Amino acid sequence: MPRSASRSLPLEEGIRRFLRMASGEEAKRIEDCFEDFARYLVDYSDLFPEREPYEMPPPAEWEEELRPQWEEAEEEDYPALLDLGALELAAITPEHIKEFFGWYLMREGASAEVVRDYARILKRWLAFLAHEGAIAPAVRVAWLDAIAEVAPEAERCARASLILADWARHGGGMPTQLRGQRFEDFCEGNARLVRLIGDQAWFSYEDEWGEVGPVRLPKAAAKLLREGDVVDAEFGLRGGAWWLVDVGAVYPRGVYVEVEELDGSGKTF
Repeated sequence: MPRSASRSLPLEEGIRRFLRMASGEEAKRIEDCFEDFARYLVDYSDLFPEREPYEMPPPAEWEEELRPQWEEAEEEDYPALLDLGALELAAITPEHIKEFFGWYLMREGASAEVVRDYARILKRWLAFLAHEGAIAPAVRVAWLDAIAEVAPEAERCARASLILADWARHGGGMPTQLRGQRFEDFCEGNARLVRLIGDQAWFSYEDEWGEVGPVRLPKAAAKLLREGDVVDAEFGLRGGAWWLVDVGAVYPRGVYVEVEELDGSGKTF
């Protein structure tokens, strides 16, 4: 029988208890999931506003810096997480779950398989917390609803990003005779997909310069994308048409991502 959810539990303790139950390959996947979740919470969520995002030191220093953690991990059956302090489970909202899947994991280049696996792990964790009496039923339902809403969308965008990156790497559908010419215009940054007709897409930086497009996309990606998605992309105007030059993350509609054009005036192609 699940215990009564009448006591507060620090988030870090709730994670560590769950990690102690894991073993083998599954333990490694669970560790990866919660290391990413902790990194998002500490460096990017609104729960630790006084902390600056951690910058990786050079490799040689990085190895020396992590050596004590490696030694500590060897003595424990669970990894050393980022310090989550006294943050309680109740501080995590459905919006944090959505931002973790729909923004952070996309920004970090997570694959669709990783997104699906993390969703499965967090659902198992919530069931564990419920059994321990560490989470109220209504809170668990709200988190599960958030995962059900955003995880499939994040999977979709992860697949689209992979296809688009490969498309751009192979020329973005540009005719051979146009390759090697200088771009007549260029723009880059987080652009919102505002219109999609077949394999023709129009993007907007939501500024005074209007839309970029039509941009030809691979049919496989066009089937995955939805109007309202935000794409971190570079576009070049050549031969009177816009082409996809490079692609980073694709973020699902419904998750806030700042739409912004970066200064690409220094680019030479």
